[in-house]
Amino acid sequence: MCTPGDVEYRVNRAEISYVITDSENAGKVEEVADRCPTLKHKILIDEELDGWINYEKEMNKKSRYLGRDEVEPTKKDNRSPPST
Repeated sequence: MCTPGDVEYRVNRAEISYVITDSENAGKVEEVADRCPTLKHKILIDEELDGWINYEKEMNKKSRYLGRDEVEPTKKDNRSPPST
């Protein structure tokens, strides 16, 4: 299990800007969030908590399908090489 110190180290070392977790671990993030300058958003997957984005609510705001007009066209040079 990660401790709050582990969370702080990982967020700061990797310069993480988003954390996605469950309510069981949210307290660990809360404990160290003020000491993690790159952390901008906290997303909670299983309930609602002040100061956190609720994953289910956000996902329900969007369509299940991605439209062609929402994606940049690919270019010849960013295709995968053919498999052999």
